[in-house]
Amino acid sequence: MEYQALSHARLQRLISLTILAQKITEPGRTKISNKLISELKDSRLFLMAALGDELIGKIAANKLLILDELIPYCNVVNEGNTQAARLHFEKAALIHEAGDRMMTAIYDGKEVDDIEF
Repeated sequence: MEYQALSHARLQRLISLTILAQKITEPGRTKISNKLISELKDSRLFLMAALGDELIGKIAANKLLILDELIPYCNVVNEGNTQAARLHFEKAALIHEAGDRMMTAIYDGKEVDDIEF
């Protein structure tokens, strides 16, 4: 597969992961299905493979950090622990905001090695 096509496919997977994360974190959700949790966990392999991609590797690294908060979030939501769920959600949101800053830096043509998650 040509590199450009591979990168395009990886970008589409990143978008799908973002949509999945939005479904999981919908306000008022009290139960997250095993199917959604499984889809979320399956994303890890894709993200690990995308780390080496020069175009989207840093985005994949950011999404992995978010994933590390969303999986425990799902578990505590299903346990009914809203306080712990809020903490995981807030951590994921902070990581996401750092990713947004990173993307802005990329669009502005800046080096992103200085952006911390």
